Amino acid sequence: MSALTRVLHHDEPSPPARAVPPEPAAELPDAPEAEALDAFHADVAARPASTFAMLTVGRSGPDQITITGKHGDDALGMPTRTVGRPRLALGDLVGGNDSKPPDVVRLYLSEWSRTASEIREWVEQLRTAVGDAELRLVVWDDSGYEVPWEVLYLWGDRAANRRPGWLGELVTVTRMLTTHPGDPSEQWSPLDLGEHRCQGDALAYVHRDMTDDLVSLRPFEPDEVTAEGLLDRLADADQPVAMVYLAQHGEFAEHLTGLSLGELRWSHFAYTGLPALMRSHGLVFLNACHSGRMTNDPQINTALFGFAEMFLRKGAASVVGTLGKVETTLARRVAAELLAEISGESTIPLAEALRRVRAAAAAGVAGFTPTEADVKRFVYTFMYVCYGNPYTTLRLPGGGHG
Repeated sequence: MSALTRVLHHDEPSPPARAVPPEPAAELPDAPEAEALDAFHADVAARPASTFAMLTVGRSGPDQITITGKHGDDALGMPTRTVGRPRLALGDLVGGNDSKPPDVVRLYLSEWSRTASEIREWVEQLRTAVGDAELRLVVWDDSGYEVPWEVLYLWGDRAANRRPGWLGELVTVTRMLTTHPGDPSEQWSPLDLGEHRCQGDALAYVHRDMTDDLVSLRPFEPDEVTAEGLLDRLADADQPVAMVYLAQHGEFAEHLTGLSLGELRWSHFAYTGLPALMRSHGLVFLNACHSGRMTNDPQINTALFGFAEMFLRKGAASVVGTLGKVETTLARRVAAELLAEISGESTIPLAEALRRVRAAAAAGVAGFTPTEADVKRFVYTFMYVCYGNPYTTLRLPGGGHG
């Protein structure tokens, strides 16, 4: 077990915060209140424990969440608190049935940030003690409420050299959730990996409408595969996979049978191991609409499911996905910028590369009158989130840079 896992979990295999399903369409009894994490102790064999922090999020009712903040030896911990649930799922606000213009979405996010004082104050303490460059925040969210944590606005303190901005542009943030192993081979956690480097082949499953994405993938020398070819490669234990890149049209639904990425449904991956991915603990980049969202099928009603949870369980160290519907041109731009960061600096963690891409998009809305295009880019870029290990890096073919 890595130092990161021991620091964040106090030597427990999974976080004590209770996994609670998201609220289904039909009214159900309130879920029991999530339990607070016990205090934990730091094991600093790999890195200083002070660089790690975890925000655990559970569900305590149809309109409330329970949050707990942990950090190192808990000197800067945040006691368990119950706060109101924001109804700000980006997948619903943009491209959903209740779709709103990007400038209205930005307004809602800004005003919600004003009310989330407990979390803001805790993160500001962490920023002061650790520094933005070193801080790694893991948000373990089992609430199912799709809270857009990366778009929490922080006021900062210029006197203390903490600039204002959105959490996902200032701090390296990764997400986690409770996974549900189907057999012993899936009983692992990407947080156990610590500083991990993905090595192996790169696979690209790209829709005919998105072949321009292949230009950004050139430094990784990917093998272009069909849906069937992708499944065959992932089943081959003798060929480790460093990166799986999917650029497809994604579909999201309440029921698991409706989750799809191009020709591939969730069920194509769910019932078998993916030994090539588990062997290398590679990166999975899902450049598709809704690919990072979780659902709670009311016919199961016990846990959160989605492509990100599935790939983490099947061996991925990190998964990048989207929280809603993203236009093809903007999806291509975000992917190109993220891949350029990785290929230009091969030692940069994926989560940090995504933070830089968000920061560039956020710079466009820093003034009083940003353009409509800048606001749109900002909203859609922050739809991209990273699950899993905050220290995942990717080895380029030949070990060189792009």
